[in-house]
Amino acid sequence: MAQPRQLLSTRSLTRIKNIVGDLTRDSSISNHVTVKYRKFDESKLDDFDPESQSISSVYTDYGEVDALKGNFSDREVFLGGGDLEIGDVRFLVYKELVSGIPRNKDVLVESGVTYGVINVWTDPLDLSFVFHCRRG
Repeated sequence: MAQPRQLLSTRSLTRIKNIVGDLTRDSSISNHVTVKYRKFDESKLDDFDPESQSISSVYTDYGEVDALKGNFSDREVFLGGGDLEIGDVRFLVYKELVSGIPRNKDVLVESGVTYGVINVWTDPLDLSFVFHCRRG
């Protein structure tokens, strides 16, 4: 069976990857933000301590992550079929800055504001994650 034809050369893809990485780290861009990525960890649900009646955090906190933050347009909300709400935001994060595969139970925290992850997808070149988030 023939391999699918690659549209970009390895060199071009590497150059684009470097540009995307540089853009997400560029603090001079007006919508650049730093977020704390909190990954939901189901294994921590069993960490209940009956004596102290406490449970440890069900999140694993990762360091500060550079991101580009944007709003969804009114048109996107209208065409979203109910999945998008006014006020939802998107964060574009370079894939190499996030460990593992993000899920909709994860959380992003920006300047003390917590955003629940509603959905996550990758860009067409699979270089970055796009987080659809809603203020928590």
